[in-house]
Amino acid sequence: MALLLAQASAIVRHKIHPARSLDELIAWSPALASFFVPSRVHPVYGSLLSAAGEYGSPGVTGMRSETTIPLTAWVLVIVALTRMKRDRSLFWVIAGAVFLVLTLGPFLRLTGSWMTRVPLPYAALYAVLPLVRASRDPTRMLPMATLMLAVVAAFGVRACLARIRSRAAAAAIVTALLVATVAFESLTPSTIHATAGQLVPAIYQRIADTSGEFAVLDLRGEPLPLIAQTVHGKPITSGSISVPRAAVWEGPGAERDLRAPGDFTSLSAEERAARLRADRDELIRLNFRFVVLTESSRDQWWLARDLGLRLMDGDPDLSLWEVPSEDSSR
Repeated sequence: MALLLAQASAIVRHKIHPARSLDELIAWSPALASFFVPSRVHPVYGSLLSAAGEYGSPGVTGMRSETTIPLTAWVLVIVALTRMKRDRSLFWVIAGAVFLVLTLGPFLRLTGSWMTRVPLPYAALYAVLPLVRASRDPTRMLPMATLMLAVVAAFGVRACLARIRSRAAAAAIVTALLVATVAFESLTPSTIHATAGQLVPAIYQRIADTSGEFAVLDLRGEPLPLIAQTVHGKPITSGSISVPRAAVWEGPGAERDLRAPGDFTSLSAEERAARLRADRDELIRLNFRFVVLTESSRDQWWLARDLGLRLMDGDPDLSLWEVPSEDSSR
């Protein structure tokens, strides 16, 4: 509660801005087709549907297996719609439709490659509600949508069983088949267990083998620095302004400049020199010993060297740098 109050206070004072960009939100928005196309990670038939695409596939955005709703459930929903007035299920139908539309995000995406600029209600909520702007993924609405649709599908099951009410054994068989079909369509691959050591690059072991108390400035994307921390065990700073990890501290200046080296290089020579001195002093004052850079650009490498950082290991994709000690920086 104390952290929540501190973050709320920082937001009111405009010290932090927990807002995702509209472009990032659009990138995470699912396609309408992804509600109906069966899962591409299904252990039995998933590979047969790979042509439909999956989130992260080159040239395909929005086709996400986790947004798939079993076809059996859709059939039951359609059956329920034919008896909507009799069953008084209108509320559940509207609620399910509303949350499904919100799940689609700010603009209508029909398929993984067919993105329209047709605005949806989520765009209005994004403009009006700060809490909505803090979330990057509209699919957070999907659990509510599936909950409402599950109720509608239940009306569909009741409609099916009403036709065979006089035959209890047949009703039990139909119910079992429907349950089994939905469960089969919802299958996912077996869990693969991996240790932190298998997921964490070797350069972090070098940090773990370094004695003393110090912090690590890790610029890899979340949650990778947190996983790496389980190996080296040192304090880290990691995140972005959209995640108010510290409501009373905006992060070190070196992190700001290394994340956006283009902004740094656009400064005048005098401003750059002043910033370099301030960033170096802050890294030493806050007891940072190592900096981890990922997918470094040329500007980022030059800035790291100008800060006096010493390359210890790695390559442009992932590199480990050592912060100079206070004595060597003088």
